[in-house]
Amino acid sequence: MWQGLDGGRYGNAEWSSLLSFALFFPPTVPQLPPHQGQTQDTNSFFMCQTLRSLGVKVEKVSVVGDEVGAIAEEVASFSGRYRHVLTSGGIGPTHDDVTFEGVARAFGETTYTHPELASLLRGFYRGRANGGASTGGPEMKLARVPLSARLHYGQEGARLPYPLVSVRNVYVFPGIPALLRRALAGLEHLFRNKGLRYSTRELFVDAEETAIAPVLDEAHQRFSRKLSLGSYPDWTSNYYRVKLTLDSDSEGPLEEARHFLAERLPPGSVVPLVKDPVSVSARDVYRLAQSESRLGQKVAAALKILEEALAQYSLLEICVGFNGGKDCTALLHLFHAAVSRSGTARG
Repeated sequence: MWQGLDGGRYGNAEWSSLLSFALFFPPTVPQLPPHQGQTQDTNSFFMCQTLRSLGVKVEKVSVVGDEVGAIAEEVASFSGRYRHVLTSGGIGPTHDDVTFEGVARAFGETTYTHPELASLLRGFYRGRANGGASTGGPEMKLARVPLSARLHYGQEGARLPYPLVSVRNVYVFPGIPALLRRALAGLEHLFRNKGLRYSTRELFVDAEETAIAPVLDEAHQRFSRKLSLGSYPDWTSNYYRVKLTLDSDSEGPLEEARHFLAERLPPGSVVPLVKDPVSVSARDVYRLAQSESRLGQKVAAALKILEEALAQYSLLEICVGFNGGKDCTALLHLFHAAVSRSGTARG
């Protein structure tokens, strides 16, 4: 999978990159094209999030199969258009691991056995059941890299046990998610855009997207040079129907656009959404209990009974019946609040 990144879309920094992922399939599924769904990609999501936190914006994603020619064509195209190309996968010991060959062909090079990589592989496989890496063994395919390959071990204090290989502006990451994450964490300094940080605001709207489209068009026309506005319908949420996102490299336009939308969207349609309600549930229950409302008085009375029970008995001595109905659901929330407030949850 190949992705284009641009870190300076809004004009604060001249930084444009390509994040490129090559999505390949494991040897248990030989020669399958990348659209058959035999593997689930998680690398692109992780890398996009990480690179965004480094001030880099992904512009394009492309999925490429295990074909040297296709890889070479895509690498050559992207390498000339973007500052960086990152690939993921296809660098193992089997027949369908052909990323290094594709990258070499993209730049008119051949591959060779890199002596430093070969030494690392021999040390890694020494004493294993297969007798260790041999000059002609399949393990040595990992050491066959393009002629102009460079090795990156990371910075002092975070040195990688096995280096990442790059060729010109192409960085070849492993496809195994755990190894990819370790490598990217150790090499963030190569991609960090120090002059840029993205910020985001979200608005949750309880209205149909078609009903708010004119307001979104107006906001886009007014703020498109300063930020990016996204609209995402959600037909499953009980709290909102559209999530709006505002992205910018500057806080000022974000707040200006947020106020602009809040004033023009249908009255009462912008709703608060707590993404982690459990973390604030006890606080909100006790706030309700301390209010002057009739419901608050009933909640306060219920909490008093629960607090008395918790003071007299341990959690192991208390049983809360729950069958999924509304009454026991309310009781469960009250009990959780009382336990959280009393500090007996550790019991």
